[in-house]
Amino acid sequence: MLNNKIYWSEEPTVEQEILMTTFLKDKGYDKLLEKHHMYIFMSEKPEEVFFKLYKTTRVMHMSKKYNFSVDQVMEYLFDSFGFYQELREVLYWNSIGDYKKYVPCTGEIKTINGVEAVIENECVFAKTKKEAEILFRDIGYHDLMYVVDIDQ
Repeated sequence: MLNNKIYWSEEPTVEQEILMTTFLKDKGYDKLLEKHHMYIFMSEKPEEVFFKLYKTTRVMHMSKKYNFSVDQVMEYLFDSFGFYQELREVLYWNSIGDYKKYVPCTGEIKTINGVEAVIENECVFAKTKKEAEILFRDIGYHDLMYVVDIDQ
């Protein structure tokens, strides 16, 4: 069941595939594949792997509507996020479309001077805080407290 719902950014070695599928089963993530397809991005750093889930109904709808293979749909869904963020960044720097630059806050620390936000080294370009929160959750920030508009 796992192999027909998982798509890889590059062909994994047998060891990588066994390691990833074992990890998914051990964590119970394999149950998510009943209603989802998964894209696994293999980084150049062996310890960095990125998992992204897409609803199977969405994948199949796009496949039928645009006559794409499931592989093509999975690649498109994964790559389109980066493309649209790059486009939004260009619009932001050219003051087109009211885009703002947001960074995620994943915690707060009490200091002598008061409470300081723990800001991660990542940003997204969005029109509203709510949209930025959705984008950060979409790229894996599950411990997100709030977003900070760095232009304020």
